[in-house]
Amino acid sequence: QIVTLDKCVDGDTAWFKISGERVKSRFLYIDTPESTNKKEYMGKEASEYTKNQLQNASSIEIEFNADGDQYDKYDRALLWVFVDGQLLQEKIARAGFVKKYYDYGYDYKYKDIIIKADEEVLNYKISNRQVFNKVMQLLPPGEGSPLLNNSSEVPTHEAYILVLTGDIVEYKDSE
Repeated sequence: QIVTLDKCVDGDTAWFKISGERVKSRFLYIDTPESTNKKEYMGKEASEYTKNQLQNASSIEIEFNADGDQYDKYDRALLWVFVDGQLLQEKIARAGFVKKYYDYGYDYKYKDIIIKADEEVLNYKISNRQVFNKVMQLLPPGEGSPLLNNSSEVPTHEAYILVLTGDIVEYKDSE
């Protein structure tokens, strides 16, 4: 069903106009950091990302999951959201803003797509300079380490590459 955005609340909640009625919705399966009453790390960024995706979309479509509840205990519609034909939850996961999954044992139609996108974030190359909200990994020196700036050369000195939250890469000589 095609809808229009009324208001983006945060990274996983928005108000839509559905057949002229304002409906508060919660995006199925994902949880992003909070940015409203409780301020969590990367909450503002997750909220801005979702807001930009929804405001810049030519079309927004929603879909209820066939299995499970259609509304949560706060009376929010539980929805799959598509922006310009792409699953918004997948885009949010690929952007690194999913902190956990809400899986209550139902048959979630797009679960595998979201999990795959979230796992790909963990393996993203450092040179892409994507904003992450997770501690990625500490990589030892050597051939298996990713290379900075798309260089084809392995560093000539012993080094560890520490990928932290945000757009931060610390490249430090070992002692």
